[in-house]
Amino acid sequence: MREAEYAEFSKLVRATHHAIKDATKIDHLTIVQEESSTHFHLWFFPWTQDVIERYGQPSLVKIRDIMSDYRGQQVSEREWEELQISTEKIKTLLRNTL
Repeated sequence: MREAEYAEFSKLVRATHHAIKDATKIDHLTIVQEESSTHFHLWFFPWTQDVIERYGQPSLVKIRDIMSDYRGQQVSEREWEELQISTEKIKTLLRNTL
């Protein structure tokens, strides 16, 4: 990656990190580069109060198990609405930052 590309990528990651934390009001957000894929994945894993109550304090080693547990659960209509609201807040914050 060239220096200019790295600077732009770093700015995007940092802005996204702050936007997610600002929009969702969470204290802990873990950034993970997925290593088992054939292409690049960057995860922003939010440690919501519900996740911390169920799985304990934030820890990188817990993320795969947590994601596996959540994949098997139904998402309620209310949860989808909350996700949509948070996503729109994040998009707005990013538009104003970048």
